[in-house]
Amino acid sequence: MQFVRLSHKVLEQLKEKGYNILTSNNPVSHENPVWYPESVPDVWDYLIGLDVRKISVIKEPNILVIQDALDNIRDEDLRGVVLV
Repeated sequence: MQFVRLSHKVLEQLKEKGYNILTSNNPVSHENPVWYPESVPDVWDYLIGLDVRKISVIKEPNILVIQDALDNIRDEDLRGVVLV
C-alpha cells in the first residue's frame, strides 16, 4: 500500500474496486489531507447516520463521496493523498 496524489484517475480506480467514499481526519482547511477509501452499503444512510451520531461523537471524519467528486470537482481542485 502507498499514498498517491488524489485525482480523477485514482477516484475511478477506487470506484472500480467498490469503494464509494473517502474519509479523512484532517481538517477541511488542511493543505494536503490524507484520505482513506471505504465502502459503505448506502452512502446516503451513512451520511444521515453520522449526522444523528454527531451529538455523541467528539470528532467525525471529513467525507468525500467518490461519485460526487467525479461529477462536481475539477481534477486540479482535488487536494490530498489517498492510501491505495
